[in-house]
Amino acid sequence: MKKYKTISLLAMGAAALSIYAADFLYFHRNGEVVQTIAADDADRIVKESDNMMNVVDASGATVYSFSGEEIDSITFTLPMPKADLLDVVFNADGTAKDVSPMNFSVERGGEATTEWSDRYNRYVARLSDNKWGNGDVTEQFYRIDYSNNQAFMDALADGHTLEVLFMPEYETLPDSEAKVFASHEAGGTGIMLKGSWSGPNGLNALTFLPNVSTGTNSSWQWAASDVVPASNSYYHVVGVWNKEAKKADIYINGELNNEIDISGSNYIQTKEGARFFCIGGDACVAGGNKTTGVQNGINGRIVLARIYDDALTAEQAELLYKAVDVTEPSQMPKADLLDVVFNADGTAKDVSPMGFNVERGGEATTQWSEDFNRYVARLSDNKWGNSDVAEQFYRIDYSDNQAFKDALADGHTLEVMFMPEYTGSLQNVEAKIFASHEAGGTGVMVKASWSGPNGLNSLTFLPNVSTGTNSSWQWAASDVVPEPYAYYHIVGVWDKDVQKARIYVNGKLNNEISISGSNFIHAKEGANFFCIGGDACVTGGNKTTGVQNGINGQIVLARIYDDALTSEQAERLYKDVEEGVAATHPVIENITMLKNVQVKAGAVYPIYGQGFEEGDEFVFESGATRWELPAEIGKDCATVVLPDDVKSGTFNVLLKRGERIQPLGSVDFLKVRNFESRAHIVSHRGYWSKEGAARNSRAALRNAIELKTYGAETDIWFTKDNVLVVNHDPSIDGVTIQDSNYDAIKDKKLSNGETIPTFDDYLEILKESDYCKLIVEIKTHSSEARTIEAAMAAVDAIKAAGLEDMAEYIAFDYATCKALAEKYPEYMVQFLCDNASQVRTPAQLNSDGRISIDYNGAMLNANPRFIDDAHKLGLIVNVWTINSNEEIGEWINKGVDMITTDTPDVGMKYVEYYKANM
Repeated sequence: MKKYKTISLLAMGAAALSIYAADFLYFHRNGEVVQTIAADDADRIVKESDNMMNVVDASGATVYSFSGEEIDSITFTLPMPKADLLDVVFNADGTAKDVSPMNFSVERGGEATTEWSDRYNRYVARLSDNKWGNGDVTEQFYRIDYSNNQAFMDALADGHTLEVLFMPEYETLPDSEAKVFASHEAGGTGIMLKGSWSGPNGLNALTFLPNVSTGTNSSWQWAASDVVPASNSYYHVVGVWNKEAKKADIYINGELNNEIDISGSNYIQTKEGARFFCIGGDACVAGGNKTTGVQNGINGRIVLARIYDDALTAEQAELLYKAVDVTEPSQMPKADLLDVVFNADGTAKDVSPMGFNVERGGEATTQWSEDFNRYVARLSDNKWGNSDVAEQFYRIDYSDNQAFKDALADGHTLEVMFMPEYTGSLQNVEAKIFASHEAGGTGVMVKASWSGPNGLNSLTFLPNVSTGTNSSWQWAASDVVPEPYAYYHIVGVWDKDVQKARIYVNGKLNNEISISGSNFIHAKEGANFFCIGGDACVTGGNKTTGVQNGINGQIVLARIYDDALTSEQAERLYKDVEEGVAATHPVIENITMLKNVQVKAGAVYPIYGQGFEEGDEFVFESGATRWELPAEIGKDCATVVLPDDVKSGTFNVLLKRGERIQPLGSVDFLKVRNFESRAHIVSHRGYWSKEGAARNSRAALRNAIELKTYGAETDIWFTKDNVLVVNHDPSIDGVTIQDSNYDAIKDKKLSNGETIPTFDDYLEILKESDYCKLIVEIKTHSSEARTIEAAMAAVDAIKAAGLEDMAEYIAFDYATCKALAEKYPEYMVQFLCDNASQVRTPAQLNSDGRISIDYNGAMLNANPRFIDDAHKLGLIVNVWTINSNEEIGEWINKGVDMITTDTPDVGMKYVEYYKANM
């Protein structure tokens, strides 16, 4: 991989491309990759003529030519597809887990086992006692029941992709149908080995087999490859059914092997009673000799089994293969002394040849990491450093392993990857990440500014190496002071032969020191432990656990190598985790993006947060599209100008600051010629979510006025003695408002300490507003007459205060709406409804006094024509209560006039965006 290789793009009016770590250049046309070139083969891009460009190598030879009509963009990465329907990960104890958003339960069948794979750096399933194919019952398998998941079935029926990586094991391949990853009973989809007698081509070959018909009858679609799998060889198989294109594809080891046309587009689901996906076999209805409900099994190893909602492209299938590359076993250094892997149940296992037992201390837990595709340890209750006892840790006792000690003494390498978790400033104490340091030994730590060289509280590799037998600490201290909630990959190397110690942080050599001696001083007897999350000590006194100087945070891996690794090997270790490290170095906090907006070329798009700096850029990625946009920095906000080729789609947004990348989230863009946004924001019960406020409090109303929302919705009740008070619920502290006199409730407190407001209190505050109106909800009282009486009293109070133009009225009671509209046709009156049986059409509302709509989202979604119909009649449409960022944007796009929300601060950001870009 060439890092920071500079390629010049000249002429044709194209934007300059900034180059970062890349293996390939991807040339795109209309969102599709039309050419891929290895970055090592490309030195620069130069202009040949007004409309032609050449990619040339270091010698000046042309390796690819293209015109502006042929290529519209060049990128250096393709995003890894996300297995959003199923993603099975195997655990150390033989179980398995689905880590996709579906989060299915994965059943283990029989004595299926798992084993660690150094090649793939994960546990893989091992199936060994099955009869091969031929309709026989399968004893060992993994199975996922999707019978009650309609969303999953709908996703399969709309086009899908299956991915499996497996190694078959057999003496002679039986000529029968055998299922690798399938749900195939009378329908469904799956990856299999077909018999020479089934399907096309007469081969016992790997096949993708979806059931897709022109009607409702079963119709198998044989996307059969020409690959007859050899025993004890890995195969990466991707099967794609593209419903829109009416094609099925099978990819073997990253290459398209066969594509077939399909006349129909109706997916035939698996038979009821057999709606399972099986790994290592095929689901069937249990009964007779099919005792397990699984048949047509295989034997071998399964590395992964995934299902994607989308029909993946050839480039994406190749990308999946590159992530596993079965043809080239990893050249990663081998952690031959210790290699700790964390399990789903909080335990850990050493998968090195040493096979140490790993003890868990206290309530150390583990959690799945999407960034690193493995379980990571979480330590949360330790005192940070300072020789205090550590309660949560993992510990390896090597006291009786002389071979291990001898290997350490002959030169060694430590590797650890961790994320510190702390608040405020980093404590200026010694804290151990991965160490065996009692009066000798070796380890990786955070040193204090007062210990060792350089005066920094920094990451350090610290072996004890002497010219004789006395302790002599060798401080290979880096200049990296670790930030909280960011991952650090650290490699510490003691090279005995050259008498040097080195520390690498995130793949780069940070410091190298010379050491005069070569005698390794072992840790003290009674403390011959390696600790993850602390340092071993002799148990006694307040050192009750035998571990001290702990840290809090996440540990991804902890490894020890017999050899003193080279710089190239240290860099190779980092490259294996580089993407995850970069993704977890946050630099911007409290991020808010407009998640669902209309866009057009030249629009100014804002990103809100704290921590922006001059020079920041934002990357927008969607499939093959990638924009790198410079930012203008303001107070707690950065803005970018959307490019001329802006388009609709879901975009991942990343902050780019030098080499640091921070994922910010995803946004949905809808490209339009002209913005259409009529929506105003109404603060539901005021802007109460701001600190110091409460629902329907005086502070909530003042906050809404300050925010300049269109309105502040409030709820009013009439007391028994005819005082209007503001409260949502019919009672407060157990006292029913409409059945009580005002004196019985006037001292009742809201959650922010205020007393319950009167309506007159609200009107006095409203006089301070130059924009925000009061949206007055007349609560439904004990009788229709009393509700109408409360409504008329509210109008009288507003008129008396001279605020007629600063109030609008809403009610669930339809008679009250009609009474208000009849008496005061000049006022805005809206009918509240969240019940389908009470819904009025816009025509009905119009005929009853031009009453406008105030329906919840469910009612409007059930009656999508109401918005346009109301507008044609000149009525207003308000939707409530819309709180998520995405939904606020969605309802703006649907064309409503008002959005009532508990998050008016987010809503106003949308209003400001459209106002600025109209």
